[in-house]
Amino acid sequence: MASRSAFAAIVPVLGRQYHFTDTALGVLMGPAFAVMYGVAAITFGSWADRHAPRRLMIAGLAVVAVASGIVAISDRFGLFFLGQLLLGLGQAAFVPAAILLIVRDAPRGRTGPPPLALFTGASALGRSTGFMIAGLVLAASLTLGRTTGIDGWRVLPLVMALSIALLAGVCCRTLPRHRAIRPDAPALAPAHATGPVPAALIPLFAAAFAPVLIGQSIAAWMPSLLVRMRGFTPADAATVFGGILLVMGFAGQLVGGLAIQRIAWISRRPLVANAVCLGIALPLLVVATHAPRPVVIGLSLAGVLLVIGMAAFIALQAVQTASPADRRGTTTGVFLALVTLVGAGGGPLLTGLLSDSGLTAADGQGLAAALVLVAAGGAGFNALLAAGIAIRPTTLAAVR
Repeated sequence: MASRSAFAAIVPVLGRQYHFTDTALGVLMGPAFAVMYGVAAITFGSWADRHAPRRLMIAGLAVVAVASGIVAISDRFGLFFLGQLLLGLGQAAFVPAAILLIVRDAPRGRTGPPPLALFTGASALGRSTGFMIAGLVLAASLTLGRTTGIDGWRVLPLVMALSIALLAGVCCRTLPRHRAIRPDAPALAPAHATGPVPAALIPLFAAAFAPVLIGQSIAAWMPSLLVRMRGFTPADAATVFGGILLVMGFAGQLVGGLAIQRIAWISRRPLVANAVCLGIALPLLVVATHAPRPVVIGLSLAGVLLVIGMAAFIALQAVQTASPADRRGTTTGVFLALVTLVGAGGGPLLTGLLSDSGLTAADGQGLAAALVLVAAGGAGFNALLAAGIAIRPTTLAAVR
């Protein structure tokens, strides 16, 4: 996650240095990553069902490190595209295997936030920390670049590559070599312990598209928006956005997990809960993208990230609950693939296309309008989905 944040942080610099359009930058932040992730996640999710996920997780981290290294030496669109492609491959190996381990081994009788919420919250922490590290490294490296003539932004992906390679080494030494399914592991979906994928997964998959699409669009473009409209430096934009995401991204996942456990109607009606969260997020995003004062921008953006995180977790937990226990890795892989293709692949690209299309205002105002239009489309889709599809109430027996 941190590697994607690092790339989003250097997007304002790349746009100026290489004269990339918003559409081209949207391709790099969206489809270049998402297409490979989507294709590979299905394969790796199925593989994780049949084998110990340890090797898959370590291999995924190694590929992510290589991808960051390629970005550090890139000087043309094709090389940046290759780096993002490999980043998608590495994350597609790591994430389904990690989720499967967590769901399999969650202890019975546990109180507090669900383990899956802690994992997704940690992912949000990783991405937010990536933005903050990016801000600090960019501030130092761009100063170095002005004095040496070297592209200072290249230091950031290089630091990420070395850090992730170190993490892969730590995982190699600490993760258990074999991780079988525990016989006493709690089943998230006793009604679907085995057999075909239940039909309830179809609307749940669809409901997950919008929060991911909106969240990925914001994460990809908000630093650039702060640079264009509010005069932030790329380093300051990454640091400010990362600081807000650090708190609210993690909080959104935890609040979503606790809400499923403690508020009965959310567990029974995840589509409605998802749509309500997005309905709250939309006006807050309008304020965050158009308010003149940084304090107002920060507070409204914090609210957006909180409710988007809640919506995303509610959808993910609902899918885990409705999945057959013996095919949960495969189902998770398919879920991540489709959600990433539509949300992570489509959101940043669609925002860039709208910004370049001439349908919105020029430069920063156009980018702000494009973000709001994408969010409005996602929120409207989920509202129609919640209103038009009555799925059978399903208790999301979150792991306690």
